[in-house]
Amino acid sequence: MESLKLFSEEKDRQEYYEQITRTIQSYDSQIETGSKVLDILLSQKRLICMKNQIEITCMADGRGMEFIHAVDLYTILGNAVDNAIESVLLVSDPDKKVISISIWTKGRLLLMQIENYFENDELKFVNGLPQTTKNGEGHGYGMKSMKKCVEKYKGEMDVTAKDHLFRLTIFIPVQG
Repeated sequence: MESLKLFSEEKDRQEYYEQITRTIQSYDSQIETGSKVLDILLSQKRLICMKNQIEITCMADGRGMEFIHAVDLYTILGNAVDNAIESVLLVSDPDKKVISISIWTKGRLLLMQIENYFENDELKFVNGLPQTTKNGEGHGYGMKSMKKCVEKYKGEMDVTAKDHLFRLTIFIPVQG
């Protein structure tokens, strides 16, 4: 920070300050949840959010999820957070470019919840899952894959979208 004094132009000082801030934030983006796989996944997603000026809040205790295979965890949470990022990128109000992730164990139940704002008034549900908005491009939300993985662990997935708030809640009985 001392080197900021070297810049005579306010614009140059501001650019350098922002560069330092981004660098510090990237080091600060490492997450420790008690699950190495979850730490890596959430750290990767946090860096993507930082790059896209998306605020991401994360309260996660991953100690009770070691029974979930890494590929399944990436299928479930990776898709969920990617969907949230895609949705929030379309939000016009910068103050609503927010994703909230909560993961905790209560008794013998693992709970995961991802919430984000959305602006799509046309969001339609079929069999409890939102339909893709990609008009045939790509694979869509990947919600069916997520649901299949959740059910593999005898869990349930609940999706709601009300008042421009999208909420995905996953319940999985703790195994082992």
